Amino acid sequence: MEAILEKINGAALRLLSQMTEVETQKTIVHEAMKLVNAEYGSIVLERNGVLKRAYSSDSMLKDVKIRKDGFTSKAYDSKKTLAIGIEKTSKVHPMLKKLHIRSTIFIPIVYRNKSIGVLIMHSPQEEYFSKRELGVLSLFGSMASLALVKAQTFDEIEKALDVRDYFISIASHELRTPLTSINGYIQLLHSRFAGKDTIEAKWVHELYEESERLTKLVRELLEVNRIKQGKLHFVLTESHLSDVLEKAVERSQVANRDKQFTYSTDAKDGMDIVIGDKDKLLQVFSGLLDNAAKFSPVNSIISSSLNVGKTRLKVVIRDQGIGIDKGEIDKIFDGFYKGKNFQLSGGLGVGLILAKHIVGYHKGTMKIKSALTKGTTIEICLPRARV
Repeated sequence: MEAILEKINGAALRLLSQMTEVETQKTIVHEAMKLVNAEYGSIVLERNGVLKRAYSSDSMLKDVKIRKDGFTSKAYDSKKTLAIGIEKTSKVHPMLKKLHIRSTIFIPIVYRNKSIGVLIMHSPQEEYFSKRELGVLSLFGSMASLALVKAQTFDEIEKALDVRDYFISIASHELRTPLTSINGYIQLLHSRFAGKDTIEAKWVHELYEESERLTKLVRELLEVNRIKQGKLHFVLTESHLSDVLEKAVERSQVANRDKQFTYSTDAKDGMDIVIGDKDKLLQVFSGLLDNAAKFSPVNSIISSSLNVGKTRLKVVIRDQGIGIDKGEIDKIFDGFYKGKNFQLSGGLGVGLILAKHIVGYHKGTMKIKSALTKGTTIEICLPRARV
């Protein structure tokens, strides 16, 4: 009994691994065959109201038709396991004798009290399947149903994500051209109303800020698409990381005058040099600082520091904002994920995807420490060019 339980446990662990629907079907059949030492096996699944053989361990079994009044259909409809001898199955499928099959078992695969398929095992021995083996296969059938549903859901999610990414790629490319023209006219209006204290000037200023935000969003979407295609371009040079971080702090202070930005470093001449894409690193730090400002109260302090280690440079950005729930920290690096507290913040949550990819490309690491109402701390470590 212990050996059987070990086999079932091993089979369950293999079914838990991430697989496609086709891989899952194959694994289910071969794991079931190993459990009871069956010679052949196949799996039949319901598709649009019709039972179809999805996978067979032997090519000859693929030609065996599923009859509406056959044993497979009976097991499917009744949700009961059937063990049938060759004297009955050969009358309908004489080719089974060519495979030297003497007994067959039909195990319904049931999910939430609804049949979704049938697992079929063939043995070269008569009355081969004992009550214990029937029980083992029935238990395995329950695990197989969960594995099939998981794989099917995974495949559907993958297809949905592909469609989403394709739409975003096309939409962002199509938006870029008209946005260029719109931004040009908005900048002209912004320049004309600069310095004027009128309601029209306020409207133009708000329009200018929103157009900048939309342009940034489209640019980020295009870069995420380039990441997925492996086409994001980097220009590597030696740069002083302190200059990059200081410039990012200055930019964010100008854009967020209602927050206080501080900067400190212990880097001395030549100690803060990294080999990297200066513009991409500036994009990372500016985005993280703007993000910190977005979720921080008015007049709060957003601090940045650069510390020199033996082989690495550590950048720490700390805010006093609303923070992130611990259960969501790992999820915020998923594509387009937005936590519960960020639904009204604007954007699609792609900034962190870009930041993590850019830091990773530079052989660096990025960590986030946070708690609700406690603020957020982001640590980025990059290798020093000169040690």
